[in-house]
Amino acid sequence: MSLIRKLYPCSFIPEFTSRLPTTAVLHPLSTSDLLRVLTEVRGALVKQYEALFSYAGIEIRFTTPALREICEIAKKRGGGARGLRGIMENLLLEPMYECPGSSIRYVLIDQSVVRGENPAHYWTRGESAAFYSMIAAEEARDAQERSEAEQEAALSNEDNEQDSETTTLEEEGGKRSAGAG
Repeated sequence: MSLIRKLYPCSFIPEFTSRLPTTAVLHPLSTSDLLRVLTEVRGALVKQYEALFSYAGIEIRFTTPALREICEIAKKRGGGARGLRGIMENLLLEPMYECPGSSIRYVLIDQSVVRGENPAHYWTRGESAAFYSMIAAEEARDAQERSEAEQEAALSNEDNEQDSETTTLEEEGGKRSAGAG
């Protein structure tokens, strides 16, 4: 607003000043924020791609670790929410051209696909059980890994609390002996 007031004395008309690009600096989005943008908001990219593939009769799914990996890549690149679209386009370029018009009915994008270690996983019409079982296995593996990580973090916090209590007791003991002497 102050920029517009400064431009009026310089003979800029209001119609022109409203067309000047505005840049705002915000805090970078966290991985969880990017994940919400990717999956939860109205018009989320995952929903858009699911709809796009469904027009060709194809069900596409993304595992939770794959979505988190996409968000990590976007965070490292510094592109924020806008960077997610470019990552998704690059990731799904091959499936978008291979799948429509073929016998492929199921596509799975997991963490190894996002990392570039494997191509997207494809299944035909009669292989839905294999498709859903692979999704379940990936999600179960992710849940177990996250549970183990949370347990390790809890143990680490308990160790830190015990160390700080020991230090506090030693300091108090030192003060008492200094006061007595």
